[in-house]
Amino acid sequence: MTKLIDIAGQKFNRWTALEYKGERKWLCRCECGNEREILSFNLKNGKSKSCGCLHTDVVGTHLLSGTLTYKRFHQMWWRIKNKPEYAHLSVCEEWKDLHTFISDMGECPSNEYSLDRIDNTKGYSPENCRWATMKQQGNNRSVNIFIEYNGERKTIAEWSDKTGLLHSCILKRFHRGLSPAEILSTKKRRELKK
Repeated sequence: MTKLIDIAGQKFNRWTALEYKGERKWLCRCECGNEREILSFNLKNGKSKSCGCLHTDVVGTHLLSGTLTYKRFHQMWWRIKNKPEYAHLSVCEEWKDLHTFISDMGECPSNEYSLDRIDNTKGYSPENCRWATMKQQGNNRSVNIFIEYNGERKTIAEWSDKTGLLHSCILKRFHRGLSPAEILSTKKRRELKK
Protein backbone atom coordinates (compact mmCIF):
# COMPACT_ATOMS: atom_id res chain seq x y z
CA MET A 1 0.00 0.00 0.00
CA THR A 2 1.33 3.41 -1.04
CA LYS A 3 1.80 5.91 1.77
CA LEU A 4 -0.24 9.11 1.41
CA ILE A 5 1.86 12.18 0.73
CA ASP A 6 0.26 15.21 2.32
CA ILE A 7 -0.04 17.99 -0.25
CA ALA A 8 -2.56 20.12 1.64
CA GLY A 9 -1.80 23.80 1.11
CA GLN A 10 0.34 23.17 -1.97
CA LYS A 11 -0.39 24.98 -5.21
CA PHE A 12 -0.61 23.24 -8.58
CA ASN A 13 -1.14 25.75 -11.40
CA ARG A 14 -4.41 27.46 -10.35
CA TRP A 15 -5.40 24.71 -7.87
CA THR A 16 -4.61 24.71 -4.16
CA ALA A 17 -5.02 21.34 -2.43
CA LEU A 18 -7.26 21.65 0.63
CA GLU A 19 -7.90 18.15 2.05
CA TYR A 20 -7.64 14.48 1.13
CA LYS A 21 -11.02 12.95 0.24
CA GLY A 22 -9.99 9.33 -0.27
CA GLU A 23 -9.53 7.25 -3.40
CA ARG A 24 -6.47 9.35 -4.35
CA LYS A 25 -8.63 12.49 -4.67
CA TRP A 26 -8.03 15.89 -3.13
CA LEU A 27 -10.54 18.64 -2.59
CA CYS A 28 -8.99 21.65 -4.32
CA ARG A 29 -9.86 25.32 -4.67
CA CYS A 30 -9.21 27.12 -7.93
CA GLU A 31 -7.92 30.72 -7.92
CA CYS A 32 -11.35 31.82 -9.12
CA GLY A 33 -12.97 30.25 -6.01
CA ASN A 34 -14.47 27.06 -7.49
CA GLU A 35 -13.86 23.84 -5.55
CA ARG A 36 -13.59 20.37 -7.01
CA GLU A 37 -12.18 16.93 -6.19
CA ILE A 38 -9.13 16.18 -8.36
CA LEU A 39 -7.02 13.03 -8.64
CA SER A 40 -3.62 13.67 -7.03
CA PHE A 41 -1.89 12.28 -10.16
CA ASN A 42 -3.65 14.88 -12.35
CA LEU A 43 -2.63 17.66 -9.97
CA LYS A 44 1.02 16.63 -9.81
CA ASN A 45 1.54 16.06 -13.54
CA GLY A 46 -0.35 19.24 -14.53
CA LYS A 47 -3.12 17.46 -16.42
CA SER A 48 -5.62 19.51 -14.41
CA LYS A 49 -4.55 23.16 -14.19
CA SER A 50 -7.82 24.84 -13.20
CA CYS A 51 -11.58 24.42 -13.03
CA GLY A 52 -11.75 25.59 -16.63
CA CYS A 53 -11.26 29.31 -16.02
CA LEU A 54 -7.67 29.18 -17.32
CA HIS A 55 -8.90 27.95 -20.70
CA THR A 56 -11.60 30.62 -20.74
CA ASP A 57 -9.02 33.33 -19.98
CA VAL A 58 -6.59 32.11 -22.63
CA VAL A 59 -9.27 31.64 -25.30
CA GLY A 60 -10.93 34.93 -24.34
CA THR A 61 -7.63 36.80 -24.62
CA HIS A 62 -6.88 35.05 -27.90
CA LEU A 63 -10.26 36.00 -29.34
CA LEU A 64 -9.65 39.63 -28.33
CA SER A 65 -6.15 39.71 -29.83
CA GLY A 66 -7.38 41.11 -33.14
CA THR A 67 -9.41 43.92 -31.61
CA LEU A 68 -8.50 47.59 -31.45
CA THR A 69 -8.74 47.53 -27.65
CA TYR A 70 -6.23 44.66 -27.47
CA LYS A 71 -3.92 46.59 -29.80
CA ARG A 72 -4.03 49.65 -27.50
CA PHE A 73 -3.47 47.41 -24.44
CA HIS A 74 -0.47 45.83 -26.13
CA GLN A 75 0.91 49.25 -27.17
CA MET A 76 0.76 50.40 -23.54
CA TRP A 77 2.88 47.43 -22.39
CA TRP A 78 5.24 47.72 -25.36
CA ARG A 79 5.95 51.39 -24.50
CA ILE A 80 6.72 50.58 -20.88
CA LYS A 81 9.06 47.73 -21.78
CA ASN A 82 10.78 49.11 -24.88
CA LYS A 83 10.88 52.90 -24.79
CA PRO A 84 13.40 54.45 -22.36
CA GLU A 85 11.29 57.61 -21.91
CA TYR A 86 8.44 55.44 -20.53
CA ALA A 87 10.61 53.14 -18.38
CA HIS A 88 9.97 55.15 -15.19
CA LEU A 89 6.20 54.75 -15.56
CA SER A 90 4.17 51.94 -14.10
CA VAL A 91 1.01 50.06 -15.02
CA CYS A 92 -1.36 49.35 -12.15
CA GLU A 93 -1.35 45.74 -10.94
CA GLU A 94 -4.93 45.13 -12.10
CA TRP A 95 -4.06 46.00 -15.70
CA LYS A 96 -1.78 43.01 -16.09
CA ASP A 97 -5.03 41.32 -17.03
CA LEU A 98 -6.62 42.32 -20.34
CA HIS A 99 -10.15 41.60 -19.11
CA THR A 100 -9.75 43.95 -16.13
CA PHE A 101 -8.31 46.62 -18.44
CA ILE A 102 -11.39 46.33 -20.70
CA SER A 103 -13.70 46.33 -17.70
CA ASP A 104 -12.12 49.58 -16.45
CA MET A 105 -11.66 51.39 -19.78
CA GLY A 106 -14.37 49.92 -22.00
CA GLU A 107 -13.74 49.24 -25.67
CA CYS A 108 -11.61 51.67 -27.66
CA PRO A 109 -14.22 53.85 -29.47
CA SER A 110 -12.55 53.87 -32.91
CA ASN A 111 -9.22 53.90 -34.72
CA GLU A 112 -8.91 57.65 -34.07
CA TYR A 113 -8.55 56.99 -30.33
CA SER A 114 -5.68 55.69 -28.26
CA LEU A 115 -4.88 55.41 -24.57
CA ASP A 116 -3.93 58.75 -23.02
CA ARG A 117 -2.54 59.49 -19.57
CA ILE A 118 -4.34 62.54 -18.17
CA ASP A 119 -1.38 63.45 -15.93
CA ASN A 120 1.81 62.73 -17.88
CA THR A 121 3.87 62.43 -14.70
CA LYS A 122 1.82 59.44 -13.52
CA GLY A 123 1.54 55.89 -14.82
CA TYR A 124 -1.26 53.88 -16.37
CA SER A 125 -4.31 53.32 -14.15
CA PRO A 126 -8.11 53.72 -14.42
CA GLU A 127 -7.97 57.09 -12.63
CA ASN A 128 -5.28 58.49 -14.93
CA CYS A 129 -6.29 57.15 -18.35
CA ARG A 130 -8.88 57.93 -20.99
CA TRP A 131 -9.52 57.22 -24.65
CA ALA A 132 -8.40 60.32 -26.55
CA THR A 133 -7.93 61.47 -30.13
CA MET A 134 -4.47 62.41 -31.42
CA LYS A 135 -5.49 66.07 -31.21
CA GLN A 136 -6.53 65.69 -27.55
CA GLN A 137 -3.28 63.89 -26.79
CA GLY A 138 -1.28 66.55 -28.60
CA ASN A 139 -2.86 69.19 -26.37
CA ASN A 140 -1.97 67.10 -23.32
CA ARG A 141 1.78 66.90 -23.96
CA SER A 142 4.09 68.19 -21.23
CA VAL A 143 6.14 70.19 -23.77
CA ASN A 144 3.18 72.29 -24.91
CA ILE A 145 3.23 76.06 -24.64
CA PHE A 146 0.14 77.42 -22.91
CA ILE A 147 -1.22 80.92 -23.30
CA GLU A 148 -3.70 82.31 -20.81
CA TYR A 149 -6.08 84.95 -22.09
CA ASN A 150 -9.49 86.17 -20.85
CA GLY A 151 -9.57 83.45 -18.20
CA GLU A 152 -8.91 80.65 -20.70
CA ARG A 153 -5.71 78.58 -20.70
CA LYS A 154 -5.08 76.84 -24.02
CA THR A 155 -2.25 75.42 -26.07
CA ILE A 156 -1.10 77.19 -29.20
CA ALA A 157 -2.91 74.55 -31.28
CA GLU A 158 -6.14 75.15 -29.38
CA TRP A 159 -5.83 78.93 -29.79
CA SER A 160 -5.13 78.39 -33.50
CA ASP A 161 -8.41 76.45 -33.81
CA LYS A 162 -10.33 79.06 -31.86
CA THR A 163 -8.96 82.19 -33.56
CA GLY A 164 -8.25 80.91 -37.05
CA LEU A 165 -4.68 82.18 -36.79
CA LEU A 166 -1.93 79.91 -38.09
CA HIS A 167 -0.07 77.92 -35.44
CA SER A 168 3.23 79.32 -36.75
CA CYS A 169 1.92 82.90 -36.45
CA ILE A 170 0.94 82.44 -32.79
CA LEU A 171 4.24 80.72 -32.02
CA LYS A 172 6.29 83.53 -33.64
CA ARG A 173 4.34 86.18 -31.73
CA PHE A 174 4.84 84.24 -28.50
CA HIS A 175 8.62 84.06 -29.05
CA ARG A 176 8.72 87.78 -29.83
CA GLY A 177 7.46 88.36 -26.28
CA LEU A 178 4.11 89.90 -27.17
CA SER A 179 1.28 89.98 -24.64
CA PRO A 180 -1.48 87.33 -24.87
CA ALA A 181 -3.85 89.97 -26.34
CA GLU A 182 -1.29 90.84 -29.04
CA ILE A 183 -0.44 87.19 -29.71
CA LEU A 184 -4.07 86.28 -30.28
CA SER A 185 -5.03 89.43 -32.14
CA THR A 186 -6.28 88.91 -35.67
CA LYS A 187 -4.56 92.16 -36.71
CA LYS A 188 -1.73 91.98 -39.22
CA ARG A 189 1.90 92.08 -38.01
CA ARG A 190 2.51 95.65 -39.20
CA GLU A 191 -0.64 96.80 -37.34
CA LEU A 192 0.69 95.28 -34.11
CA LYS A 193 3.97 97.21 -34.45
CA LYS A 194 2.17 100.59 -34.41
